[in-house]
This record gives sequence, structure tokens and C-alpha cells, in this order.
Amino acid sequence: MTPRPPTGISDRRLRAFFAVRGYPDPATVSQERTIWAATEHRTPTSRICSASSTAQAVTVIDPEILKAVQTVYSTDLSLPEEWTPQRRNEFLTAEADKISSMAASMAEQLWEKAIEAWSRQRNGQTPNHATKVALLQAARTQAAQTVLNSELYELIETDETRQWEPPVPTPKPAQLSWEQRWTSPAHQSEPSEELEALIDRLWPAPDFSGPFRIKAGYLASARAEDALPLPAHPEEPLTGELARMIFHDLRADGLPER
Repeated sequence: MTPRPPTGISDRRLRAFFAVRGYPDPATVSQERTIWAATEHRTPTSRICSASSTAQAVTVIDPEILKAVQTVYSTDLSLPEEWTPQRRNEFLTAEADKISSMAASMAEQLWEKAIEAWSRQRNGQTPNHATKVALLQAARTQAAQTVLNSELYELIETDETRQWEPPVPTPKPAQLSWEQRWTSPAHQSEPSEELEALIDRLWPAPDFSGPFRIKAGYLASARAEDALPLPAHPEEPLTGELARMIFHDLRADGLPER
């Protein structure tokens, strides 16, 4: 089965997608190739369509997403017993392809927003390559988890209960604590100029990375909204306490601390 090409990914985005992962520019490759090396430690993945200067669409299946799909359908969900191994494999590959395409599209949107926020906080400064890579990795992690939850993991409960349940209402910002808001993209607030100046004093660049300082802005804004104290100097105990929270969130997103 030939996976269908993803939608919504422009040539520029596609080149950025491959460049960040260390893959060749698709426009320079004229023959079919395997994206991930076939080793015993990696999940077999799809191949990509040949890409040339004609800018033909390319499909990439994330190996971690494919692994998640295979695991869920072999444990919590089930496929028709009469299906042949080939048909089962085609179905799992198609599901992984769909989820990978959705996650890639969402990650691109989140990445662009993160870069815009980063530049806006620095008077239009353009982030360097390392910062862009870190922001992209955070966007990919968030997008993959979001799409897996909505397109795969939520099916587990539906399959087990097989009954309708009323939807859980989305909590309003006022119902969330500042600890919940500053890590939730849907409830994050951009820091004011005063808070940006405070972050520059507490966690200056280049001692602290771009992703760290962006997260620090969301954290400071959330605390300010709740009228909670913020440190005024780097030496204060609260500065270290908040920094540890930011480092923990960076690790959770798979980002380097420095």
C-alpha cells in the first residue's frame, strides 16, 4: 500500500522539516530512499515518494507514531480476525500515515507561532538555528501527543465502554491554577514589557536558552495574573525555585536545558 501524501505542507516547510532532522533536501534527491535506516532497533517505516525539482509531495511516517498505532491495536483495540496480515499491516500503516500528517501540519503551525512569539519578545530579533531547532522539537512533541490523544488513545475508552458519555466541559481559564495555565498553549499569556525586562535580569541570554526564556515569560505572566510574587533578583530563592519548574518543563518537552 502506498501511503497517501500529506496535505498542507508547503515546499518551504517540507525543506525545514527535513533539514532539522538531518535528512537531505528532497529537491536534491531523484531516487526513492528509506528515511530511517533499517536496523534492529528501529520500527519499520514507510518509504517516501521520489522527490525532485518538480516538488512532488512527500509522505513521512513518524516511527514513534507507527509504533504507538501498532501497540494500541495489538493490546487495547482489535482488528477483524478474518483480516489477512497484509490487510492488517495496510490499515496500521494508513492510520500512522494519517496521524503523522496531522501532527506534522499542527507542529508547523505551533512552530511558526513559537518563532513569532520569540521574535516579538525581542523586538523583532530572529532566533538562531539552535533556538529554531529547539522550538521545532517542542512543537513536534506537543503536536504528536495532541493528535495521538484525539485520533488513537481516545478510541480505547470508546472501545471498552461502548456507550455514550457526556463530553467533559473544557475548563475555563479562571478555573485553572497558574501552574496549569503557564504550560497550556490554550491558556498561556504573553508577558508584558515589564515582565520581559524582569526575565532579562533574572535569566539573561546567553546564559539561558531561548526556549527557557519563552517558558519563563509564560510562567511570569501566569503568576502576575494571580497577583503572586515574582523574584526581583537572580540571587533570590524564588528565582531558583521557578527556574527548576522551567527546567522540568523543558525536559518534559524533550528540549535541552541549555
